[in-house]
Amino acid sequence: MRTDTSHPYTVAIILAAGCGSRFSREKTKQKFEILGKSVLERCLLQFDLAECVDEIVVVHKEDEYDFVCGILKKISKKCTAVIGGKTRAESARRGFLSVGDGCEAVLIHDAARCLILPSDIDKIAKETYRCGAACAACEITDTVKRLSEGAIVSTLDRTGLVTVQTPQGFSYSLYRDALAACGDSLEITDDNMRLERMGVPITPVYVTNGNIKLTREQDLLFAEFILKQRGEG
Repeated sequence: MRTDTSHPYTVAIILAAGCGSRFSREKTKQKFEILGKSVLERCLLQFDLAECVDEIVVVHKEDEYDFVCGILKKISKKCTAVIGGKTRAESARRGFLSVGDGCEAVLIHDAARCLILPSDIDKIAKETYRCGAACAACEITDTVKRLSEGAIVSTLDRTGLVTVQTPQGFSYSLYRDALAACGDSLEITDDNMRLERMGVPITPVYVTNGNIKLTREQDLLFAEFILKQRGEG
């Protein structure tokens, strides 16, 4: 039962239905362990600790229901498991449609970013309450080049550029309208794109550098290093 009513009722939708083909053919990314805990468990524990998150929805592969439910038993907040779709966009839609009428804000997050800090989750949630749409972001420090036919042809002005991560937060009504306005095409690679197509601005929230996305198996070693630097096991 919810006891903290100081913020809008917020549901975190964790996307964990991908195959992770660049990661391994033996098992899915969310099953790999980092210092004794699976990727999915580490991700859910961070959202369990976030003060602004009231409920968690895990969107998973159909054949991983038992694996997901085993982890959900360790989470103190209300949790729901939902079978995902063939694309990220379809999985996000399914997760959102499972959310109850009392929801006021959603935070959509890739399980592969399992090192997100609870404090950063709360920062994004609070900016979502204020602006209607916000997302994790990092400033670009590298020089960015444009390619043509495989060769560098020009340098982009990075002043107005950021890299975008998850969580991506939206008011319930705003994301509902964005789903109605946009289909689930393969072109939609993150949920911000739905709002961008509607002309709705999204506020970037700069988060810590440790919010990496696990893309290849060697990223597990980097994740271990980050956890050890944080003093976590």
